[in-house]
Amino acid sequence: RYGGTTITDSEGLTLGILAVHDPEPGNFSAESRQSLLHLSSLASRVFEAARMEVKLNATEAELDHAREAYNKSEAFYHSLVESLPQNILRKDLDGRFTFANQNFCSVLGKPLEEIIGKTDFDFSSSELAAKYQNDDRQVAETGKRFETIEENQTATLEQNYVHVVKTPIYDRHGQIVGIQGIFWDVTEQRKTEKDLAFERDLLRSLLDSIPDH
Repeated sequence: RYGGTTITDSEGLTLGILAVHDPEPGNFSAESRQSLLHLSSLASRVFEAARMEVKLNATEAELDHAREAYNKSEAFYHSLVESLPQNILRKDLDGRFTFANQNFCSVLGKPLEEIIGKTDFDFSSSELAAKYQNDDRQVAETGKRFETIEENQTATLEQNYVHVVKTPIYDRHGQIVGIQGIFWDVTEQRKTEKDLAFERDLLRSLLDSIPDH
């Protein structure tokens, strides 16, 4: 005589049939049926464990693929920002630096490891640091690009001008997690523009003052 029971997974899907042969003639005993149900339960767990292992292996493979893609993306990003002449930085929502290219490190005169985790207040005057963080906050709250030309004064009391662009950084869920800043010196350009404006105004004054048409 044979006894059998269906093996199902955790979602109730049929995985197979477990059959047991009873060599003794007669009816299949209650004890045999109970053993059969127990074996069926064990078999279901084995099948479920095997299926979960397959899923886990697939998940690990996906994670490895995502990790590899991320590393390639980061490597490309770092290669790109180090090849640009601009100063590039990133900060989290608390204003702490999370990245800086070598040009920015040179401006501060600090290695990268002494910049990461610090804020503008560690490198600039309180007034400037407060302005920088206020600009950052505006970008983080609105999600809009911020662009301006800032006038600064060097240690030798010379005026210099910096073109600044700040944009939000998003995570994969579309949430803003920080800001990226890019800036470069435009002092010579501003001086040229001022010189041209002065010459234009001078020429206009001369032309307006002569008696000829």
